[in-house]
Amino acid sequence: MEDDDVISLQKYLSNIHNVETKTAALLSAVRSARYRCITLLMENGCDPLLTLDGTSAVHCAVTKPDMKALLLLVGQPSLIAVNTKPVEVSNGGEQSWCDEQRPVDEALFIAAGLGSVEAVDLLLECGANPNCCFYYDDEFLVLCSTLVAACLAPLRHIAPDNAVSGADDVIQALVNSGANVQRRCSTGMMPLHWVVRAGLMRSLTLLVKSGADVDAKRASDGKTPLMMAAESSVASVATLLGAGAAIDATDHARFTALCHAVNADNQATAEYLLQRGANPNGSPTITALIPFLTTTPLYLATSMGSRALVVLLLKWGATLHESVGKIPSRATVFQVALCVSNFELVGVFLAAGVDPTYASKLVCEHIEDICSKVPPGMNHLLPVDDRVRLQSLQKLHVELSQPQMLKLLCRLAIRHYASGHRQLCKLPLPSALCSFLSFGDL
Repeated sequence: MEDDDVISLQKYLSNIHNVETKTAALLSAVRSARYRCITLLMENGCDPLLTLDGTSAVHCAVTKPDMKALLLLVGQPSLIAVNTKPVEVSNGGEQSWCDEQRPVDEALFIAAGLGSVEAVDLLLECGANPNCCFYYDDEFLVLCSTLVAACLAPLRHIAPDNAVSGADDVIQALVNSGANVQRRCSTGMMPLHWVVRAGLMRSLTLLVKSGADVDAKRASDGKTPLMMAAESSVASVATLLGAGAAIDATDHARFTALCHAVNADNQATAEYLLQRGANPNGSPTITALIPFLTTTPLYLATSMGSRALVVLLLKWGATLHESVGKIPSRATVFQVALCVSNFELVGVFLAAGVDPTYASKLVCEHIEDICSKVPPGMNHLLPVDDRVRLQSLQKLHVELSQPQMLKLLCRLAIRHYASGHRQLCKLPLPSALCSFLSFGDL
């Protein structure tokens, strides 16, 4: 198709009624920047949003980028003069469509999802509605607003290189044009959830300043933006806390942001949350619907075998004796460590104040349980793992029968009467002693 062969193209189109063939011709014209051919094809009813082999004419014009072609595809007055109301999306994913979806609106949705600042600015100037909702592509099967599509841009595996750098600018342009920062997508997530997941710090600050609800909960599991940020970014956590996010809010599983940070093995974020006042024991309340604690940060850290997180939580006052879950043999962190033969953590918990008498009783029960597998005096018949575990338990039992060291008893007594780690640090004591009192030797 040559640009000066418009008459031949007109004759060709008069005999072609196949939509796929017309779409292929329009894609070819956009790729080769044949603007007169694009105009003619549009006048003959070609749909610039139909896809062929995974792409549409609009998508092609945005990614080239070719703004002149994009304007020809969606910029006709007949396509931009329609006044439509925004589409509302409920938490459950139901949608009410506006009476007439315009190509210029869907083009804006596509451009935002590709992080194309130039295309977004052009389409907004053409009157595109920043509050329309469309189905996302096959990679994310969700119905979402144009603003959410922009937040998703850095997360797309097929996104161009400029998607990450352009996403912040696109989001700012959409918000400045009146995009609703409170609109959920069909997954029950708000734009604020998505910018946290994408790591878009500038957009996070913008959405917060524009009135986004910092404590909004995802419909499926109740996670707040702070909980999502706690899994990865100290900077995002700081921004959300600065905007008033509830630090000890819980999701449907009674996890707090600190629980999520621990579960993600993110020690830096966990420590920052504790410094900002997070409850080291997680959820501060037990409801009638959940009469037992499902977990605590210390329980999670113990289950993961993370010595560093365990010591950090103990330093900030995590309770050792909290009963968790419904399995009696693993109700406390000491029992968990003992059951999985993590004798390193067993030693930490003993130094942190587990009652030696209680511990000795549990150790004896575990020794008896192993010995009961074979006749008396025939422990050599035990599997290798059981023999190794038995030796460790017997060694631990001997240690527990010895008197406790005076310095450990003094530490426990001082920590018992200090009202938290902050008060402990304020005591007029040498730094080395403060470190010891904060379990720095563990």
